[in-house]
Amino acid sequence: MTTQPYVLCVTLNPVLDTSYFVDEMRPVYRTQARRVTHVAGGKGNNVSRGLALLGETAHSLVTLGGMIGRNVAEVLESDAFSFTPVWVQGETRLQITAIDAKGVQRAFYAPTAEFKAEDAAAAGRAFDALLPDARAVCLCGSSPGPAADPLYNRFIRSARERGILTVLDSYGDALREGLAAQPHLVKVNASEAAGPAGRPLPDQAAQIDAVAELREAGAAIAVLTLGESGALLATNEFGECLMDGLCFGLGLGGGHQFLDQSVVQIQCSAHHIHLHRMQGLYAFERCSQEAFLGPHSMRNHSLCSWWVLRPALAV
Repeated sequence: MTTQPYVLCVTLNPVLDTSYFVDEMRPVYRTQARRVTHVAGGKGNNVSRGLALLGETAHSLVTLGGMIGRNVAEVLESDAFSFTPVWVQGETRLQITAIDAKGVQRAFYAPTAEFKAEDAAAAGRAFDALLPDARAVCLCGSSPGPAADPLYNRFIRSARERGILTVLDSYGDALREGLAAQPHLVKVNASEAAGPAGRPLPDQAAQIDAVAELREAGAAIAVLTLGESGALLATNEFGECLMDGLCFGLGLGGGHQFLDQSVVQIQCSAHHIHLHRMQGLYAFERCSQEAFLGPHSMRNHSLCSWWVLRPALAV
């Protein structure tokens, strides 16, 4: 493991993401795959992967168990970031996705094994050992169960006591536990935000209210992603991008400064990106990868779109 300060990305509920690429899916006994890929999934691992792509130093803390866990560890060895495995009693999740030539997907998810109190204690000890060398902590993805939920609160509090920036991306009880510890930034999608809000979010007015409530619940910065409709962001301070791009833009690397020069990386095909800040809306415009990455422009990621912030219409 590197001794260089890193962004510590916590993945408590990882998955071995296996994809079968087929010509077509039909109700037949046997379908031949043209290609098979294996990815060490879980949001924390994905964020570490994105940060490594941007030339940043990331380190994953990941709980693993059983044969699938050993397979995930083997796959992680080939990634461009370091990791610390915490070996737990239950089997790591498996996801199998079949993708046909038209891009139609069908996914199959194995159940999550029980995460026990002993597993939570082991994850806590590993986090405490890694925290002194972290310059930011990202708690990403779903919780593996009730025994893990309090870790989101404890990890954020521990990082904040050291003055370390914290990012929370989860839902349900894990999101509520993490918000109570007042993370610097929280990122959720519309369905995840509807839980704390206690109501559906059918329009932009309701979405803006939900983002404001996330801030009131404890987050300094709240981001609500809306799929192809873009994203909303509420804050009293400006200097952020989305998840791996968020960490990059927060001053963890690259040196980009809001308001005129900040760039956000959106890992989806969003057409309209808006940010809500006090009484104003701000929009992102697409820019070139080179304009965003600068010295890292030799790195290429064809799945990303690159956006630059421009003032838009006031509310």
